[in-house]
Amino acid sequence: MEAVISSSPKAPDPYATSAAQTQSNQQTAAYNAALNRVSTYTPYGSLVYSQTGKDSTGAPEYRADVNLTPQSQEQLTNQQNQDLAISRLGNALTGQINNSLNTPMPDVATDAKAAQDAMYAKQAAYLDPQYQHAQSDLDAKLANQGIMQGSTAYGRSQDDLARQKEFAYGQARDSAIAGGLNQEQQAYSLAAARQLQPYNELNALRNGTQIQNPTFNPVPSATAAGTDVSGNINSAYQARLANSNNFMNGLFSLGAAAIPLASDRRLKRHIRRIGKTPVMGLPLYVYRYIWGGPERVGVMAQDVRARFPHAIIQRPDGFMAVNYGLLS
Repeated sequence: MEAVISSSPKAPDPYATSAAQTQSNQQTAAYNAALNRVSTYTPYGSLVYSQTGKDSTGAPEYRADVNLTPQSQEQLTNQQNQDLAISRLGNALTGQINNSLNTPMPDVATDAKAAQDAMYAKQAAYLDPQYQHAQSDLDAKLANQGIMQGSTAYGRSQDDLARQKEFAYGQARDSAIAGGLNQEQQAYSLAAARQLQPYNELNALRNGTQIQNPTFNPVPSATAAGTDVSGNINSAYQARLANSNNFMNGLFSLGAAAIPLASDRRLKRHIRRIGKTPVMGLPLYVYRYIWGGPERVGVMAQDVRARFPHAIIQRPDGFMAVNYGLLS
């Protein structure tokens, strides 16, 4: 027996379902975006969101405008001008650094040697006449005492004067060397300071305290959950399909009392499979007979013959019918 139906559960169109879910997702995303674009107003200025249009996908496009108070705007302008001036000055100092690197250090060692010689010459100019007089006085003293040249006393006296003289000139030489080294160190330190001056000036510019831009506190984010449109569509379809299967259970429970009708595929048109029979698992279809009439639900005799040939009835006109009672 085959059932006449006015409507049957049709599987959802996957493309239409996907399009509906995509549209719902886009609407949810746009709603969430609007929730989080909260304009902010402070004593220093405002942050205002506005929708400017939509992109090629239909998603809304926004812009954010920061409007400062006159005092904050003046502060920002001054800072930018200062930053620009510092940047230009930094470029100038960078050029000076390059020139400093390409300028060799002065030959402070040669200058220091000249200073040493000058200091020693000054000390020697003081010592020379002093020891010339000391030598004359010693010679006269030894002669008056009758100490003859070549004697032991004479040689000892001359050696003592020579050692005194050597010690005095040695001190003068050491003093000149120390003074020259000190002058060399001072000259080198001064030259190094001059060479590093552009570095120090640039570093001071880069590390100086700068004016800060006004800031805005972030707005806490908020989201709305999306709707499972595709799940709802499929759930509704499964419910309708379950109702259809319950209907078919009742159809097959009629048993042998059912009247066999023509179930041959060749007598049907507009055939559309909608599932399986609940007991035997045979393919179940929606169709119309070729001579017209309402839409029906049933099996195809060709499918039944392949698995349950005993349920096939051969009609006198050559077409097949199905004994549904044998399929229960």
